[in-house]
Amino acid sequence: MGQPLAYFLTWTTRGSWLHGDERGSVDRQHNGWERARLHADQWRAAGEFGQLGRKAITLSPEAREIIRAVLVEVCAQRDWKLLAENVRTNHIHVVVAAAGYEPEQVMAQLKSWSTRRLRERGHVSGAQPIWTRHGSTRYIWNPDSLAEAMDYVINQQDNPRRFNREPPEPRA
Repeated sequence: MGQPLAYFLTWTTRGSWLHGDERGSVDRQHNGWERARLHADQWRAAGEFGQLGRKAITLSPEAREIIRAVLVEVCAQRDWKLLAENVRTNHIHVVVAAAGYEPEQVMAQLKSWSTRRLRERGHVSGAQPIWTRHGSTRYIWNPDSLAEAMDYVINQQDNPRRFNREPPEPRA
């Protein structure tokens, strides 16, 4: 099938989008191609919140700027092309072309370096987890899907008509 044009990566801060949340979520059993997301379940969400042990992580404006700088820096160092990014208070969207790398590798590097910089600058303690496990890794195969993903990341985050909608699915 060849190399995708890019990856559309999304990951959330720890505790900001729990299983059972009314927005829907995925877990290890509901995380496959064309599988339904988990439905709202207030009891599961409450149970997961109780297991956190800490409040949910919210990124301050300064922390968000640090992460933006890390995204640019890491992509430049790895010779990846950062096509779009949006660092929100509780999640990050990135569209990146990273030929020769799997999306999980790219996301892991971006999360790891972001964590390192946030700790160096005193935004989180050394033991405090910042991110949820894994995230969303979508392959982008054609120019139309690339344009849609970039538009979603850059222009559609605060659009009330897009609230609670899935990011666009890549088309083959």
